[in-house]
Amino acid sequence: MQQSSLNQLLQIELEKLPSLPHALLQLLEALHDPDVSFTKITEIIQSDPGLTTRVMSVANSGAYHQWSQHKDFNRLIVAFGLKMVKTIVINSCVQLFFSQFNVHDKEALARFWQTSLTTASIARALAHITGYQNEEEAYIAGLLHNLGELVCLMHNSNDYIQRINDLQATNLHEALFDIELRRTKLEEDFIGAGIPEIGAWIIHRFDRDTLLGDAILFQRESAEQLIGAPHLVQLINMAHKLSLPLDTYSVVANGGGTKERVFSEVSAIFGLNQSVMEDILENSVAEVVTTAKKMGITVSDNNTLKIDHAAIQKNLTEKVRTIALSSSLQQLNASHLESRSEQQLIEQIMQNLKVLFDLSSCIFFAYDENSSRLLARYGTNIEQNLLSQFIIPLDATDTLPVQALFKGLPFSSQDRTESNQRTALDRQLQGLLNTEEILCIPLLESSNEKYGVLVVGLSSHRMQKIKREKGLLYEFSKASAEVISRDRKVAEEIHSVLEEEKSLQSLEIRKLVHEANNPLGVIRNYLQILSHKLADSQDTKIQGQLEILMEEVERVGNIVLRIREVPQQISAENHNVMINELINRLLSIFKESLFLKAGIVTKINLDMSIPKIKCNANSLKQILTNLLKNVVEAMPEGGEINISTRDQVNYNGKQFIELNISDNGPGIPEKVLANLFNPVKSTKSGEHSGLGLSIIKNLVNDLGGTIRGSNRYSGLLSSGSDRQQISGAEFIILLPRRVLSN
Repeated sequence: MQQSSLNQLLQIELEKLPSLPHALLQLLEALHDPDVSFTKITEIIQSDPGLTTRVMSVANSGAYHQWSQHKDFNRLIVAFGLKMVKTIVINSCVQLFFSQFNVHDKEALARFWQTSLTTASIARALAHITGYQNEEEAYIAGLLHNLGELVCLMHNSNDYIQRINDLQATNLHEALFDIELRRTKLEEDFIGAGIPEIGAWIIHRFDRDTLLGDAILFQRESAEQLIGAPHLVQLINMAHKLSLPLDTYSVVANGGGTKERVFSEVSAIFGLNQSVMEDILENSVAEVVTTAKKMGITVSDNNTLKIDHAAIQKNLTEKVRTIALSSSLQQLNASHLESRSEQQLIEQIMQNLKVLFDLSSCIFFAYDENSSRLLARYGTNIEQNLLSQFIIPLDATDTLPVQALFKGLPFSSQDRTESNQRTALDRQLQGLLNTEEILCIPLLESSNEKYGVLVVGLSSHRMQKIKREKGLLYEFSKASAEVISRDRKVAEEIHSVLEEEKSLQSLEIRKLVHEANNPLGVIRNYLQILSHKLADSQDTKIQGQLEILMEEVERVGNIVLRIREVPQQISAENHNVMINELINRLLSIFKESLFLKAGIVTKINLDMSIPKIKCNANSLKQILTNLLKNVVEAMPEGGEINISTRDQVNYNGKQFIELNISDNGPGIPEKVLANLFNPVKSTKSGEHSGLGLSIIKNLVNDLGGTIRGSNRYSGLLSSGSDRQQISGAEFIILLPRRVLSN
């Protein structure tokens, strides 16, 4: 089969990869538990190759691109947040619900699941014993090593299972390694590629920066071919061979059994003795049995799985009916309570479109009521200056976006009649999205108020599947429009409240200024009278002191008058800020003044990959200046301050830049920690109001970021004590990574 045809076939089958129903049910129940932990969620997802593949595929999108950097699955789940995980599992439920499986498919799916989990367990155990640094990565590679078999089952399960059964029946007296070669040839004849090649192709679609794909590709190689190969490749090769039913194969021509041959290979590669390998196999079986029992799967005496398909399908059907559609749309509706810009909202809608329907290439056209036009605002991986050139007047009624807007229904390039050919604009959009077809999804509220159109690119094959999901797509478009409507109404209400509050605040300030000016005027008059009375005094110092008092009273009066002039709009000007440069400039001032005087030394670790971002430079300077002053005041006898920055920190599905400021001072008192950012009585000496950290918190909030403060610890105070030794304070700031467009 030609490579292009094979890629197209694999892409089609990849969209249909199923998950074990038991894993889906367990995950749905966990997601409805308010006390569920991310560790528990991760554990359930990692029990199923299909779910794991879906999560890693979404993780490859721009918003979550972290797997190749950290290879930490639990961190991915935390970055997603429970809402996104719930969307992924609900989408998997919907696909499984509408897929037509026969009993043989389900039995084969159970065997596949058991083999995958066994290999993953063995891979993690081998990684631990042989000192591989990332046991998590080894487990994931083992779990996904057989992903190609799932594709074969989805392509034509009856034919594939029959071929495998025939192969095993006719090769009972051959060595395992000969059967592996024959099996690869069988797979190539069946679908165009062997299982290892298919699995590697899937992994390379979303991860080319690690050896995960290579480890899967070379799983059937002989031990001789593994000499000099990377550790992970060797691990998965050995884990795959150890997971096979070694006792069922014949004695090899040289007199050694297949089991002994595999043990010999593992020993040659990793230097492990047979008893250790026996323990690994025994523990892996026990781990899979435990996982199966947790899911309600019956395990027979010979450790094979017995699944009540009818009962589990009925249970899953009920879950899908009550949760699938409502939960997906509810989370989109409920999210209007979050503070966000229009761009962030549209990006979230696009992300939900990707997760729910696997539609990732998209352009949003906003409806401009004043000009009666559709304006291209945001697009997937499309330059803004190119998007801005696409302006569609509503009288261009032959174009697909305008037709969809007027019809109020999703409308595609396949919905046209032969006499109604695609316009030049439609073909331009198709080229811009680099797809065979385009689908236009109108965003209209029930009152027929227009918000815009999502133009989505997709293949002809995908279009056929989307046509069967038009009802769900229509509900999605309505829910998205409602969210946009609510966001705009909330923004208008907030603006109205702020304006009213500002007006009341201005009136109150003017009253206070007027009241303050009265006693100031009295003081000014008495000082003048006193100055005249003492004009003949021989004490020249008295006159000088009176002049100073007069000047200070005048200064107070001017300050009070300036307070009355409330600015009409709070400045939220965004500058083009290089955070590292700003930090270095501030530190150069502090090093020559406050740090030098207090005997404070600095350690700096700045991430030089941080780009120029949109941020209010003055606010950021004030934040850093206040924090650095706090450090100086906390360490009057000197000490050390550490300042670091880090790019691309993913928090709750969004990209941030991290600023970390820590010291080795006395730390933050326990009674202060509970109300760290609230205005309270200061613990510092002198004229401190206790407003410093409260102001910092407000400034960080205005920048759209977050800040947290805590103590650092270096161990227990003493033996037998359960209290920890404080080794300083630490403040971590996350600022939105708003990168300037080219």
